[in-house]
Amino acid sequence: MPENPPLSFFQRALGAMGFRKSAMRRQAFWDWFQRNEERLFTFQSRSAWQAINKETAAELEKVHPDLTYECGGVQENGRREFAIGANGDATLFPEVEALCAVAPSLPRWNIVKFRQPREAADLAFHATLVEARSLKVAAKPGRYGINLVIYVPGYTVAEHEGYRRVVSEMLVQALGEYDRATRIDKVELQTDDARKGKTCSLLELPHALDAISPRS
Repeated sequence: MPENPPLSFFQRALGAMGFRKSAMRRQAFWDWFQRNEERLFTFQSRSAWQAINKETAAELEKVHPDLTYECGGVQENGRREFAIGANGDATLFPEVEALCAVAPSLPRWNIVKFRQPREAADLAFHATLVEARSLKVAAKPGRYGINLVIYVPGYTVAEHEGYRRVVSEMLVQALGEYDRATRIDKVELQTDDARKGKTCSLLELPHALDAISPRS
């Protein structure tokens, strides 16, 4: 098999230029964050939050258009958590890693990679409310990870896309973005009437995954 031809000087220069531009965009985001962290931390109204949220999303889009973020509430230690996410796309994980690697140390903030696990919230689409505590999950090993069957009260095939969106978000909340992308293979939705065999709640799902496939 012939070897790959060596990169030309021009190709190497383009690669180095692209690397520098990416590094500059990451630094520019954190420079903006430091200038505006007071507004992010202490917003006093819904309109103020909407304004800074829109600005933050626009600045993050300059680093990569598909990156997301989540800003948590003030914790007992007086700090807020700021999570950089990949919108569930594992191919963007290196972008998240690279951005967080150059994050500044700020006394009022915990900068974290990927959206972190938390208690799943009830979510709605159109006029349909899906309660997180009502979902039951059957988990079993799959070819490329763990397969899930999620039993959803009121689920119908006709409304599949709406249910899929809200249940996908609940899974990210329950497992965290990293585990959702790296540990789960297939997800199937069924009506609660079809439930059979051993199931668990969303709250119990992280422990169920560890029982099937312990972390290395």
